[in-house]
Amino acid sequence: MSCHLSQLFSNSSSRTLFSNLQISFISNHTTFPVELAFTPKTRLAPFSLPIEVDSYGNKYALFYVNGSGQSIEVKLLSDCEIFAAVVLGSFVSRRLTLKNTGDIATKFHWDTEKLAPYFSISPADGTLMPTVDAVFKLTFEPHAVLQEIKVENVACTVQGAEQPIMLSLLGQCIARPAATEQINFKTAVRTTTSKTITLSNKTTSTWIPQPQMDH
Repeated sequence: MSCHLSQLFSNSSSRTLFSNLQISFISNHTTFPVELAFTPKTRLAPFSLPIEVDSYGNKYALFYVNGSGQSIEVKLLSDCEIFAAVVLGSFVSRRLTLKNTGDIATKFHWDTEKLAPYFSISPADGTLMPTVDAVFKLTFEPHAVLQEIKVENVACTVQGAEQPIMLSLLGQCIARPAATEQINFKTAVRTTTSKTITLSNKTTSTWIPQPQMDH
């Protein structure tokens, strides 16, 4: 009689999952070792497949093979971030999401040297659990007036992945607009005076004021 795998995946690329299964002419009252080599080519959901004995045309389930193919699948929601023009001396931050849709926890590390000096990211490294998102704070803080600030192929190295994840960044830095209103202070020596300045944010973004004094 012979022993063979009775059922394979419908996906043809999975037909090499098991090898060394065919056994022929097993004599009565004897034992024969069976070696199963599981070599999944892609990520596979948990499965259970029967191993049958074929004896003179009659098939019997001998035992079942259970398994799954686990893998690391990490990706950015966006691999290119474009920042609006930022006034010299200020900064803007936004959220960047890294998703782990795989089955295995993994570690990540950003190439912060490639980001500098105009961009920064936090956290720069850490552990990403399965089915969990890592949310980063990506900050653009230019230190010179430039029409175009471009940083390409910033690598996020993921442990166990074949290649790092790449991120490209684009921004612009403009000069500070000329003052439209002048506020004059006049007070006696060794006394304090104060005046109120009203700021109006008509955008959909949150502002973080950073006053700067020019002499």
